[in-house]
Amino acid sequence: MYNTGPFRPSVFDIFKLGIGPSSSHTVGPMRAAFVFISELANTLPLIEKIEVDLYASLAWTGQGHGIERAILLGLSGEKPENVSNAVAASIVEKVNLENKLTLLKQKTIIFNLKKDLHFLRQQSLPLHPNGMSFRAYNSEDQLLCEKKIYSIGGGFIYQESAENAPIKKLSGPFEFNSAKELLELCQKQQCKISQLMWKQECTYLDESGVRQELLKIWQSMQDCVNQGLHNEGILPGESKVRRRAPAIFKNLQELKAKRGEYSLPDPLEVLDWINLYALAVNEENAAGGRVVTAPTNGAAGIIPAVLLY
Repeated sequence: MYNTGPFRPSVFDIFKLGIGPSSSHTVGPMRAAFVFISELANTLPLIEKIEVDLYASLAWTGQGHGIERAILLGLSGEKPENVSNAVAASIVEKVNLENKLTLLKQKTIIFNLKKDLHFLRQQSLPLHPNGMSFRAYNSEDQLLCEKKIYSIGGGFIYQESAENAPIKKLSGPFEFNSAKELLELCQKQQCKISQLMWKQECTYLDESGVRQELLKIWQSMQDCVNQGLHNEGILPGESKVRRRAPAIFKNLQELKAKRGEYSLPDPLEVLDWINLYALAVNEENAAGGRVVTAPTNGAAGIIPAVLLY
């Protein structure tokens, strides 16, 4: 289950698997919808109607970030870290053509995007501009449950338990709020920054678990770059922007072949490759593909590009 209250300072909360194009307007809302419907698992047979309100920033820019798709997938019981493109397309198509949505992969209800999903641009919830309200009703139109959930950036979500409840952060064993405090902790522990953070992670998972999850993230980053280098075509949206990464990749490969195996490259050529890797991820993100939020979807290309270099 996703943490919807206090969150911990962990690498696995910063680097999360998700779908594009936005950590706050796609991943966060999808997680929120999943949390809402999961908490109603025992009430599922009684639910006949779902309404969703999107406020302020989510209402103004959410449509450009595929927020309708994200809400539908989350209510269907899909998670951003493992939903496939084929499954996602099938769910959205069924709603668009038949106005039918299967909640948590179990209970099918009527869901009309124009009637049941509301964009309240002039209204805002108290804790954050990215607010959502989910409501479930029975066959007699009686309210069964209502929850307000916030997408607070980077794929994090927060579910308020009381009006104006503060957003809390759980502390690890090595708490710091500035670079100065971090360096002081390292001096006290007589270790490097990387070693200190490793100790912190191993308080949440055992050492083998930390290694396994880190390698999973790194593999996902490489997969995303590889997809971006080879997937051609037009990116979603009214601007009809053509993907550029595959053509640049082909040009750089040809340049490398012409140079020969033992000839030194132009010193600036490495920047072309780094920029290409970042662009490949950015285009996968724009297409709604799977990326590693690092630490936002908008910046997801930088770290895999540098790591690949």
